[in-house]
Amino acid sequence: MKKYIFSIFLLFFSISTFAQSVTFVELSDLLILSPKQVYDILTSGKRYKLLSNDVLNGQSVQRYQSPPTALKQEFILTGASELSQKGVSLQIVSYGTQEQQYMLNLIKQMERFNYKLTFKGADAERKIFIYENSYSSVTVYLNLNSPASNMDIRQKETD
Repeated sequence: MKKYIFSIFLLFFSISTFAQSVTFVELSDLLILSPKQVYDILTSGKRYKLLSNDVLNGQSVQRYQSPPTALKQEFILTGASELSQKGVSLQIVSYGTQEQQYMLNLIKQMERFNYKLTFKGADAERKIFIYENSYSSVTVYLNLNSPASNMDIRQKETD
């Protein structure tokens, strides 16, 4: 009986050890939150650590990383934005991982939320996919020569 309980404990521990730290909904929600709210959400439960708060192209951007003890590193960049044609600041959230399966999981989640694939292509180094809905555009880059991959979620201007 003790062996059975111990085996169940190990199973749950190993699942949580290898689990992805963020969902697509959480990433897309970061587009509309303040830097303080983003910090609170990402650092709660020690899922991510704030690596740096930098100025990039005149914008204050925050770089987060999953804990160094995590087997598969994940990175999130928040605070970047671009101006629309109407002069509205549209937020960008970037996510990167060394585990391509994590990115494939995020793609499946996007598809469940009715994001439509609007572009599929490749260059010499990576496959490129663009998904869109009425609120955001998501560009996914899957590297061909390594398991690393990343995505950029861009807020769209709404009427």
